[in-house]
Amino acid sequence: MNYRIFGNRLRILRINNHLTQENMADILGITQSAYSKIERGERKVRMEHLRKACDYFNLRFEEITSYCQGYMTLPEVLQIMEDKKTTYETSIKA
Repeated sequence: MNYRIFGNRLRILRINNHLTQENMADILGITQSAYSKIERGERKVRMEHLRKACDYFNLRFEEITSYCQGYMTLPEVLQIMEDKKTTYETSIKA
């Protein structure tokens, strides 16, 4: 896996969700410095941190890794997130 590409795609997902590196680091339970290294591809993302990102973005593990490895486009992953949000909001109203 190319960790630089992975980190860059994670950065794009973070920015599209209006999060700072500090916000994302808090979500993952790591320091901002450690998170910054993940985005730059200088540090591998640990499985536990990736699972926390999945929980936060409401994505399955396969969905977030497919996006971060380049198998899915940003519009595709954002559509999945929107579809899940709509489904959740509809179920609450029912």
